[in-house]
Amino acid sequence: RLKKTIEYLLYLFIFLLPWQTVYLFQERFINGVKWEYGSLGIYLTEVLLWVIIILFCLNGMVGRKSKGQKTGKHYSWMIFILSFVFMSALSIIWANDGTLAFFYFLRLAEAIIVFFFVLKSGNAGSFSWILVFSGLVQSFLAIGQFLIQGVAANKWLGIAGQLPSDLGASVIQYAADGQSYRWLRAYGSFPHPNILGGFLVICFLVGLSLYFRLEYGWKKIILTPCLMATTAGLFFSFSRSAWIGAVIGAIIVFLIAKKEKSLKMNFKIIIYLFLILIPLVLIYRPLVSSRTSLNNDLEKQSVERRQGLAEEAGGIIKDNWFLGVGIGNYTSYLNHQFKDLRLWQRQPAHNLYFLILAESGLAGLVIFILFIFLFISKLKLETGLGLLGPLLAISFLDHYFWTLYPGIIMFWLALALVLKNSLEEK
Repeated sequence: RLKKTIEYLLYLFIFLLPWQTVYLFQERFINGVKWEYGSLGIYLTEVLLWVIIILFCLNGMVGRKSKGQKTGKHYSWMIFILSFVFMSALSIIWANDGTLAFFYFLRLAEAIIVFFFVLKSGNAGSFSWILVFSGLVQSFLAIGQFLIQGVAANKWLGIAGQLPSDLGASVIQYAADGQSYRWLRAYGSFPHPNILGGFLVICFLVGLSLYFRLEYGWKKIILTPCLMATTAGLFFSFSRSAWIGAVIGAIIVFLIAKKEKSLKMNFKIIIYLFLILIPLVLIYRPLVSSRTSLNNDLEKQSVERRQGLAEEAGGIIKDNWFLGVGIGNYTSYLNHQFKDLRLWQRQPAHNLYFLILAESGLAGLVIFILFIFLFISKLKLETGLGLLGPLLAISFLDHYFWTLYPGIIMFWLALALVLKNSLEEK
């Protein structure tokens, strides 16, 4: 009973992960403006995770190891995960802000705990369905937000209000008939459209892989409209990194499925997805064109800003390449070294690998890369690449898999599902 309770609570945790209900016990401000990356809080889903951890420990004390468990041969790369965690913990010592470093280390540790819990609990199919339904909820929310062009604030759900006219809101801007228009991108329940896009990419690709593994029946019938809705939600996020990840993943999944399933089945789901995607592209063609080109000032500024952040990261890495500035301390380092920067300029580089190198040093990055290579070697390759490829690609284009609590959990959750699928197929 305890084992089943843990399993169902883990399903609940994953389903609720997108909701950002948080108790902020220490808000930090710079020149009167809130410093998001320095504020400390506890998410409601974190509380649920620690309940699961406590129950898991109790289960370990009173339960027996299941017969036939052979985890040792699969977890030979565990030493790299533990070494990565150790390097991150060690960086707390020389971090400029030790409290902040400890907090980010705790988030990383929680994500890796989720990684192992998913491997030890339930089956890949159950976790896939949970993600599909969680993504479906976020997609409906995203569609509604875009159509009404507003995000309703709700402190109990952790949602900040957003309007196209708000300064700092994520919008698409384009000019037509001598006028300039601003369209609000969908947020879902996340703090930014890009992380909504990243979450929906994971849900979409997990659902697509599940679709090709299922035999025809009611489950496949239910899954089809879920994938179509998720496609729409992903579209309305207008996240370029998520779009790139989704295209890469979908191509890989289709190529793999072509070997295993009939061509007719492949074309059926392709047709369904294009039935929703093509009308959206045609209806919102000016927005798509604006988002995928550099013909307007807002997109030019976005690209230039990312280039500037990459150069800024290069300077920080050059000065701290061996030990790093400490986990979670990238923006804290900016605060102390470049006091003339405005708060909106104190952002992490949009590249997970740059951030690991800047915060955990060369040893941290090398350990992480070695872990990824060894992780890939343990996979049934055709199973893992459909999700792992997009995950690593998005990591080159954004930072939320390293800097934001839901993003950190999402990254390690996706890795766990990749491995779990592969192990179950072997």
